[in-house]
Amino acid sequence: MTIRPARKLAAGALALSVGLLTCAVGEASAAAPVSQASAQAVNLNLASGALTLALSNPPTTATNDGTQSNAVVNASPLISLLNGESFLEAGALKESAEANQDGSSYGCSGVVSPGGDIQVGSNGQTCTATGSGTGGVTIDLGALPGLGGLGTAAGGDIKITVDALVAHGYVKGTGPATLDASVANVKVQLGTATPIPVTISANPNQDLLGAVLSALAPSLGALGTTVSNLIKGIVSLTTNYQPSPEPNASGVYSVSALHVALLGGGLASADLAHVTVGPNVPTAAVDAFSFQNLPIVLVGLLIVVGLAVGSRKVVQRVRA
Repeated sequence: MTIRPARKLAAGALALSVGLLTCAVGEASAAAPVSQASAQAVNLNLASGALTLALSNPPTTATNDGTQSNAVVNASPLISLLNGESFLEAGALKESAEANQDGSSYGCSGVVSPGGDIQVGSNGQTCTATGSGTGGVTIDLGALPGLGGLGTAAGGDIKITVDALVAHGYVKGTGPATLDASVANVKVQLGTATPIPVTISANPNQDLLGAVLSALAPSLGALGTTVSNLIKGIVSLTTNYQPSPEPNASGVYSVSALHVALLGGGLASADLAHVTVGPNVPTAAVDAFSFQNLPIVLVGLLIVVGLAVGSRKVVQRVRA
């Protein structure tokens, strides 16, 4: 009669310890991280019927539910899709996105010179343009809707050239995210005159149009103020565009190397080299056999072994 209670007690303790161990392991493996990112080289929607074009639509995306491969997704949209768009000329379009099991993700997109590319480094935490060519992007202001008479007013067509536009975003878990964009070697040309260098800060949300008009002011002469007011009333150009709030209500961070917006109350806009990261979920609990959960697993195993040995000795003594 003494053996049965001892066995029951041991069996109950054993079941309890196994249950605790199972719960610890289950908790460790149940919460899987979720990560996602997207990259889009060009997305134009500047006027109803005038400029509506999306390249790589939908964008290059990567999503991970915590069990999938950490492989990068690359794309090079066809530049021929821009044929017929006099507003924009581009050399090459590049997009990369990666979503990882640890709850991190990154996106990188670029409009670069012919033969150029984008290079990702430091596990997705950096992104740069490669290649030494020119002619990555040409923006013809006179071809924008509402600025058809700009060339006549300014004394020549106004074109902005950029060797490379690159946007990059990286976030782990819920962030904060690392967002940045580069605009390489900006110049503005009036008619057939020699292109003029334009200086622009690398900080977020910089007024590229203002910098262009300032550089062009000596060439415009007396017409400078008239031309500037005409352009500023119709379009805005923003580099390293990071809209607020960051992240948005859905937990998504975004950055564009160049954001073009037509003014006047419409929703017309364009983004060159656009990236989004998130919403991501941090790793709530790591894999059951990782070092973080190793103490829990070992304690559970020790309890199981100890109770098994102890119950056997109790039974032997009672029988003796």
